Amino acid sequence: MARASNGFRATGRLRDARMREGLDLTEFAARVGMDRSNLSKVERGLTVAPPATAQRIAEGLNLTLDEAVGRKLFTVVMSGVDVRGARAAASR
Repeated sequence: MARASNGFRATGRLRDARMREGLDLTEFAARVGMDRSNLSKVERGLTVAPPATAQRIAEGLNLTLDEAVGRKLFTVVMSGVDVRGARAAASR
């Protein structure tokens, strides 16, 4: 049985926020204590970031995790489903 993915999925705005800070991927990975390759996967939305990782990324941009979600840098994922997407589908 596959394990459910809970955490935070990055949006394209995360990359934009990093670039506004003037950081390339290697510099930002070092700032948040992540491997460049793993950060790239998170940034491109290929990997769901656990809460602690998403928090480190937000703090690397001088934001709280709540602020990062509010600015739509991340969407919340529960049991492998993007919560925002589920709400949008349910309202149709």
